[in-house]
Amino acid sequence: VSSRFSALAFDLLLITISMYLMVFVLIAIFVAGGLLKSGGGYALSFWIIGIFLIRQCYFFFFEMIWQGSTPGKRLLGLRVIARDGRPLGLQGLIARNLMRDIEVFIPLGLFSQAFQMGNESAWLSWMAMGWCLIALTFPFFHPQSMRIGDIVGGTFVIVLHKAEFEVDKARQTTPARKA
Repeated sequence: VSSRFSALAFDLLLITISMYLMVFVLIAIFVAGGLLKSGGGYALSFWIIGIFLIRQCYFFFFEMIWQGSTPGKRLLGLRVIARDGRPLGLQGLIARNLMRDIEVFIPLGLFSQAFQMGNESAWLSWMAMGWCLIALTFPFFHPQSMRIGDIVGGTFVIVLHKAEFEVDKARQTTPARKA
């Protein structure tokens, strides 16, 4: 379970870096075009669409082209497969990634919004954090360490073992000495 969280943390770091790069590129484009003052609404629209696309497409794109791995999963030797052992299919991929939004991103967004609104929405903040806590700790209590998205998507996260070869014993022996 800890390697899954580490892979997610690495992936979220890459997503955050990508979002900051996108912001810098958008600012550069709008400054170079002189559109920042007159086109601020456009800049905000492109920013919102860009963040949405980066966050939504990151997991889908990498898990699709790398047979169930993201950069974080690949770094830690993890891979997502269908529960029947076949490679990850489109339906399972979509289901597990939409569930990630329901498990983590939407509650964190609600928590952030409630935190900014102050005391009048304290109940929303507590509900969002409670849901996040349940969703994030779910794999610790599930017998197969599955998150809710894995159950809905019909997937497993597996550890890829690197092939280890027996050492060639014949090559390790020292040659006989001539007397």
